[in-house]
Amino acid sequence: MKDHIMLNAIALARERGLTDWSIDELSRRTHCAKGLVLYHYKTKARLFLELAENLRQSRRTSRQIVTHERGTQVLDDVWRVLAREVKTGEFAAWLGCILAGSETALAARISANDEAALAQIVDDALEANGAIKAMAPLINLTLDGFQMRLLQGADPLGLRDAYDAFWLSLLP
Repeated sequence: MKDHIMLNAIALARERGLTDWSIDELSRRTHCAKGLVLYHYKTKARLFLELAENLRQSRRTSRQIVTHERGTQVLDDVWRVLAREVKTGEFAAWLGCILAGSETALAARISANDEAALAQIVDDALEANGAIKAMAPLINLTLDGFQMRLLQGADPLGLRDAYDAFWLSLLP
């Protein structure tokens, strides 16, 4: 039941952010008593903390399961992941966790190891001999920036051109 509650909390966060729903609404959506939600999570703050951890894990996983083929296909796969996270509301929910402050923001934060893992996948696929992996923090920030622009309604085709140009700028 705890997992069912969390899946519904993530769905609400994707749909409406962190502040536009209540524990009462979550309990109605999961068809359980409010007391059961609080039994599993104690407080809304604790629920948000675990929600942030789940969103971070989901982002990490989706970015690391991109194709392991050689060549630029990996860049197409990363772009699809970025666009999907924006379209489903996952990026906005994750961003809400980052902006929520303190413990929730820390739980949502992408680790240096997670940044490096995606950069390594791309580096290997493009046979860049470490040039891309060395830029892992810049890559992570830039990918978040592309997602921010998509979230703001930027033209996806024009943004995709900038995305491709970004990757070209990193190649030796």
